[in-house]
Amino acid sequence: LIDEALQGNFVFSSISARNRPGLVAAFEPIMVKPGTKIIEEGDVGDYFYVVGSGEVMFQIEGNEVGEAGTGSSFGELALLYQAPRAATCIAKTGCGLFRLDQETFRRMLAQEIKDSHSKIVKILKTVPYFKDLDDEYLGKISNNLKIINYKDGDVLTFGDEDSPKRFFIIKEGIVEMTGISTGGSDYKDMSVKAGEYFGEYALMKNQRPLGLAKAKGNVVALTLDRDKFIRVLGNNWGSLITKTIDKRKLALIPFGKRKNPADDNELDLLVGVMKDKKFPKGHVFFTEGKHCTPALYLIREGTVDIRTANHPNLESLLGFNLGKGETKTIRPDGYFGNDTMGANEKGEFGLAQYTVVANEDILAGVLDFNAIKSVIAKKDEQEKANITMKDLNMIKILGAGTFGKVWLVT
Repeated sequence: LIDEALQGNFVFSSISARNRPGLVAAFEPIMVKPGTKIIEEGDVGDYFYVVGSGEVMFQIEGNEVGEAGTGSSFGELALLYQAPRAATCIAKTGCGLFRLDQETFRRMLAQEIKDSHSKIVKILKTVPYFKDLDDEYLGKISNNLKIINYKDGDVLTFGDEDSPKRFFIIKEGIVEMTGISTGGSDYKDMSVKAGEYFGEYALMKNQRPLGLAKAKGNVVALTLDRDKFIRVLGNNWGSLITKTIDKRKLALIPFGKRKNPADDNELDLLVGVMKDKKFPKGHVFFTEGKHCTPALYLIREGTVDIRTANHPNLESLLGFNLGKGETKTIRPDGYFGNDTMGANEKGEFGLAQYTVVANEDILAGVLDFNAIKSVIAKKDEQEKANITMKDLNMIKILGAGTFGKVWLVT
């Protein structure tokens, strides 16, 4: 009875089906005699009521304006606002009522919001462009998602240039996507189910939706359009793509003694200490055979030329070969300098294996030796903090007291 009454009331629309039984259980049953004033006009209310049995009459300024019977409800605004009651409610007969107080409702609503927020953030972390964001940014995105309900056959996006550039998380139901194409290639149709998403390219790359998205049955979606996305994250939104791409690159670039991809924790630390720097046209980064400041460079804007006289095989260092007198142009998204971190035959740091000159003004992400050392130090601190008793070798007891024994360990 209570659950049916709640389903038709907008105040409880945000309470999920999973948490609804707990809400129903929080209602308090009471009995009132005929003629009892349950609510008085002008009083500040703090209860919401569901009629279990009997009839309730509503009056405004002494005039009867309506009545409610079994399964009806009244007083819901008291749960939301500290506002005077709009009408007097009188038991027309003996009534069995169920009531919910404002404090309980707000506590459950707050928990519902918290649970929903955590679930959304968890989904956002599965989006490649979002998963490396701090919780602060994910929280901003979550808080600005708009809930939209779609009926069977409704179109979420047409996939053309006129369609809004919008990101979707499917909360309930299934969305069928057809006619998916990008970059001149067509892709097979797909279904997007509850807990999945689409439209991230519309946000991050300002591209049209990739296909026609249509609701299969009733669908509840959380959406965020690109304009609001940019307003919410401000000038930080562009760096999100850079951070994600940098992390993927670093996982594949050998430097120092590491030949295999680093773990996520190390990659997060490395991306965090990488700095963008500008270099003028003609700048010489390295001169072959000369000592230099060890650093890895990821080109963001501009091009550089690489040449070598004594090292024709750069395959193991940079992934390509150079003949005598040849040059290789490195463009945006390319890299160089990882060998100065010790990724060379001699294992030396700060030894240039080739010459690098800027063809034009350059913007590059730079990861230098000092930054690497700071990451190593921080990682060592984290590993020490994660030491457990199983990692310790007990040598001998130094003393004992009320709180236990003191051991010498290694």
